[in-house]
Amino acid sequence: MYETLNDWLLSLLETLSLKKPVSRLTSSAVMKIEAVYGQPVSIEEIADSLEVSSRYLRKVFKSEMGLGIHDYLTKLRITRAKELLGGSNLKIHQIASRVGMENPRYFCQFFKKETGVLPSEYAGSKRTV
Repeated sequence: MYETLNDWLLSLLETLSLKKPVSRLTSSAVMKIEAVYGQPVSIEEIADSLEVSSRYLRKVFKSEMGLGIHDYLTKLRITRAKELLGGSNLKIHQIASRVGMENPRYFCQFFKKETGVLPSEYAGSKRTV
């Protein structure tokens, strides 16, 4: 885990091989997403909280981050779910809820689509829904 959100953001930017700094809007969006990814949230709600249109936020975010804001949210949720699957004794429905997906069945389908395996199969997990 990272000590601060800034450490996490810097690591993400390195991972994405970004060579240019991001705008205040994009960094604010990243911080907002990090704060709310565990809740069902829409891109429109994030944009509203940043006082910009969702269309503008999507455009700036994709331009600066190299991936869409929805894709970023998806990757964050999957990353956090993997962390919880590997480092906790939570049941799958609890993990689904913690990453902002209230429907465990949908979460399992979503996780498999993104990773190629079901959460119960991830890293030899013995969890149940």
